[in-house]
Amino acid sequence: MGNKKYLFIANPTAGRGKTQELINSFNHLIKKYKVDHKIILTEGRDHVKEILKEHHKNYDRFIAIGGDGTVHEFMNYDKINELVCGVLPTGSGNDFAYTLGMNKNPVNDLETLVNKEKIQSLDLGKVGIKNHDGSEGNFTFINSLGIGFDAAVAAGAQKIKYISGLPLYLLSVFENLISYKSTNFNIEADDFSYNNRCFMVAIGNGKTAGGGFKLTPLASPNDGLIDICIVKDINKFSVLNILPKAIIGKHIKDKRVIYLKSTILNLTVESPLYVHADGEILTSNLKSISVGIVPNSVKFLVA
Repeated sequence: MGNKKYLFIANPTAGRGKTQELINSFNHLIKKYKVDHKIILTEGRDHVKEILKEHHKNYDRFIAIGGDGTVHEFMNYDKINELVCGVLPTGSGNDFAYTLGMNKNPVNDLETLVNKEKIQSLDLGKVGIKNHDGSEGNFTFINSLGIGFDAAVAAGAQKIKYISGLPLYLLSVFENLISYKSTNFNIEADDFSYNNRCFMVAIGNGKTAGGGFKLTPLASPNDGLIDICIVKDINKFSVLNILPKAIIGKHIKDKRVIYLKSTILNLTVESPLYVHADGEILTSNLKSISVGIVPNSVKFLVA
């Protein structure tokens, strides 16, 4: 462990505000490990990047206290490849933390972060989007990217305040089923092309998204590839049939699903769609998107 200095960046609104309640107990726990540390609370969107920029040179380990959205903000800091990061999962969906082996027990997770010092290099997804109104953006993601229905579900989940985890996303699924419409997708990947109406496309660097759905169950965060799950144009009854399979990752054997691995994905849609990265909404007006992967580009403390 040595004399490493730890900066904990906590999103107090993560987990429907639950993180705010946990800060004091985290502080008490960290002190028991007698490590040199500081906890800073974020004060809004993009504050993580400001904190990292200010403290980049002053600490040895940078730990996100929050959910996938908090980690997503870490990953969009322009010098993230120079840092060693970790996650204490306290969010509504903690899919990426579970990929790292964190088990949502603060005592065990803290011990993993400050005592075990097992560091792994992971891939980072790169995204460029163009919207129907002509606006553009570039982002990174570490765990998951969703285009279509699962992104609409992520957007809906952000508006539901009283539950978290898988039940939260299931409720949003049923709310969105009523109004959601498929559109035509033009998809290009390594040695693969597809042009047809689709319900959604899920891209994974990690295995799960949406609080536990195994949408990309064969994904590995350090294989230099993105996993792509294409759900063809299906009706609402078919969604209810495939959904239970997606919770355990068995949907990829369904004939209504196409599953592949690739180094790139280029995709255009006919009608505007939602896109999420790590559960954070990037747009509701997508026209086209390009996705790539940067192998072994970020370092994380893992269990």
